[in-house]
Amino acid sequence: MKIGTNFWIWVSPFRTDRDLELIAKAKSMGADVVEFAIEDDGVVDAKLLRRALADNQVECSVVGIFGPQRDFASEDPAVRSEGLEHAWRCLDLTAEVGAGVLTGAVVAAGCDQAVTESQRNRRLAFAAEVLQQIGEHSAKAGVRFGVEILNRYESNLLTTAA
Repeated sequence: MKIGTNFWIWVSPFRTDRDLELIAKAKSMGADVVEFAIEDDGVVDAKLLRRALADNQVECSVVGIFGPQRDFASEDPAVRSEGLEHAWRCLDLTAEVGAGVLTGAVVAAGCDQAVTESQRNRRLAFAAEVLQQIGEHSAKAGVRFGVEILNRYESNLLTTAA
């Protein structure tokens, strides 16, 4: 069994220009794995992070931050496009740092308004279209992509993994 921690317990957003020492800190506390979130991929230097992980003999996983402005199920095609582009950048960065998993709440995160059955079906179709493209990019990058399921108070679309 591996023990891990998420950098959210110390900092958000994670930035390589100020937070690399957290890897050694996590290792000194017994962590074998660290997890960091990509809110802005421009503040994470993949080469520096990969080197720091290797130097500390720590593995990592990555969480992409999406929210309403990058919602795969949005009615707005510009929002879906931003989500797709962010996911591609996150997948590439995940591969560059040597991590094998990227997860994220990519569908209706932060949405709590009621939706009709037809709205739900349309939004699920939008999400499926984007997820198909993510799956193709994920396979090429050699990274597994996981959809984080939220509870009914945080999302109005995907609230169960059943």
